[in-house]
Amino acid sequence: MDADVGPTFAAHVDALCRRLDRGASLGDAAQWWLDGPAADDEVASTTAAVLVVTDDVGGQIAVPLERAAVSMRSRAAERDERAGWAAQARLSAQVLAALPIGVLGVLAVSDDDVVRILLSPIGTTIVVVGVALDALGFWWMHRIVRIGIRGGVR
Repeated sequence: MDADVGPTFAAHVDALCRRLDRGASLGDAAQWWLDGPAADDEVASTTAAVLVVTDDVGGQIAVPLERAAVSMRSRAAERDERAGWAAQARLSAQVLAALPIGVLGVLAVSDDDVVRILLSPIGTTIVVVGVALDALGFWWMHRIVRIGIRGGVR
């Protein structure tokens, strides 16, 4: 097995090999694999589907498997890149949400005039509206990041 193949995939391949050892044809074993153990694993189900189609159509198995592997590696790289960008966006959202509240706290501790304004009716209203808008902005940024991780609007 390749070093970067996970234990789940290795177990799927072992199950397929046992079926082949018992005398099943490649197409039948791959179809069984596709319908059963590989159904919930993206890599295993793609591999099984390529084996089924290759067995039906005929020809070399290596070329379609290699093309499927290239495609799966590309998709995995894109998922990793989206996750990296999402982590950066998530941190930015947290900073942008916390910064106004932090600055207001520092000003309230360091300046009596700020406390006086905050305790007035208009100051309290402004703070409540500001915190609500800050929370709405944080929720919105969190939603955008979640959509970005999944790879599009669903």
